[in-house]
Amino acid sequence: MIYLHSGGGVFEKQVRVNQVATEKAQEIAKNKIKQVVQLSTFADFPVDIEDVGVILLIEPTIELALEVGRLYSQSMDIVIAESAIVGRKLTLCQIEFVVTKICVL
Repeated sequence: MIYLHSGGGVFEKQVRVNQVATEKAQEIAKNKIKQVVQLSTFADFPVDIEDVGVILLIEPTIELALEVGRLYSQSMDIVIAESAIVGRKLTLCQIEFVVTKICVL
């Protein structure tokens, strides 16, 4: 499952969006008794993924979000905090994948 957290494109909410997404990733990992891996680039991904239950993407590029989604959305949960700057473009993820969108107030 992919969880896409958004503040509605409002830059002032970005810290809260990132915090809520991080908390969601930690909650899922705790329930799975697995680890959270936060990626900024695809090179950050660990070689051994056996203990990974959740991938956390904080304000990722569109390319990173799509690639992670394509490779891992069938095998693990992905939590994304979309950027207020490029957030609207991450709608591509909603078109290509099954996404639960969470609006952060």
